[in-house]
Amino acid sequence: MSRNIICIAICLAVVCSSGCVRRRLTVRTNVPGAQVAIDNREIGVTPVSVPFTYYGGRNFVVTKAGCQTVRAQRDFGIPWYEFPVIDFFVENLWPYEIRDDRVVYFELIPSQPTDARQLVSRGEDLRNQASAGQVIGLPVDSR
Repeated sequence: MSRNIICIAICLAVVCSSGCVRRRLTVRTNVPGAQVAIDNREIGVTPVSVPFTYYGGRNFVVTKAGCQTVRAQRDFGIPWYEFPVIDFFVENLWPYEIRDDRVVYFELIPSQPTDARQLVSRGEDLRNQASAGQVIGLPVDSR
């Protein structure tokens, strides 16, 4: 009888003391106040932190008035404690909390003012091409 009570007490102690993995992604920019979207979901204004669940590639879009829009992909590798079988023990039986903090930094570049004459000339060229029946493609992003 006392052996069963000890066994139950040990099991409860293990279950109650189990840790977990806390994952946090922080986005920072050299100019604070930039709007950030990850995988087409807006998450806030820099500096901003959000929890995450899955590892792998993420698509970032960082925008701020007066700065060029940054589009980038970052890959987050899987840590050792997330591999199959090991992850079960870490998530359920490991007695400590594991923190996985990932920080992504983006350098925002101020926008270059557009020359009004070039803009008008480009618009006239596009209008002439459209009236001539030519197919007009989108401009190629040089970044």
